[in-house]
Amino acid sequence: SVFVNVKETLEVRFSPTIKIVDSILWQWDLIQGATGYRLFSSTGGALSELLMDDVTSYFQTGLAPNAVYSCYLKVYSSEGDFVSVISSAATEAFPPSGLAAVSVTSSAINLSWTANSNPVPGTNFELWRDLSASFTAPVKVILPGLSYQAHGLLSGTTYYFKTRALSNNGNFTDFDSTIVSTATWPPVPGQPGTPTGEAFGVSSISWNWSAAPFGQS
Repeated sequence: SVFVNVKETLEVRFSPTIKIVDSILWQWDLIQGATGYRLFSSTGGALSELLMDDVTSYFQTGLAPNAVYSCYLKVYSSEGDFVSVISSAATEAFPPSGLAAVSVTSSAINLSWTANSNPVPGTNFELWRDLSASFTAPVKVILPGLSYQAHGLLSGTTYYFKTRALSNNGNFTDFDSTIVSTATWPPVPGQPGTPTGEAFGVSSISWNWSAAPFGQS
């Protein structure tokens, strides 16, 4: 056979500094004896035209965000053709948008955001909560949907929130540009003390009681 040290695996290599939302760069080793290459979807449809024998990559564009794509490489030669194993890769997700506090109580804050074209279900989001706008000690939670109730909070306290998406390839997106700053309500007032009366003369009574905890006059 004219094929020497054939690597029958299509590799996916991403630049470590560039996030691509709608594209995947497919790369493979140059194969001795090949006369051309063509990339096919795992479902069988051709993704590329017939590529020259010195081509070792193909840039697939126009893809959906945070979606998994699978394909294989067909290698042509005068001695016969063969295909690589199927390889898969996921595009990056978009950052979410529109983070907002939709309701507040003395111990909980309900938040929501939009997927920003990411598939839902199919995209997870990471929400950060902190008492500081610099998020020095954030509480983090991974969520599959577009809303969340932060509960068990301190009353009368300001909390800060921000969110980002988790791509199916394991990369986090940038954070939504919105940072939500919301204060929980003050504590619910307790019961005041039992009133006690003291007579003043024949026509007056002075009533006194202890103030309700967290009450306002």
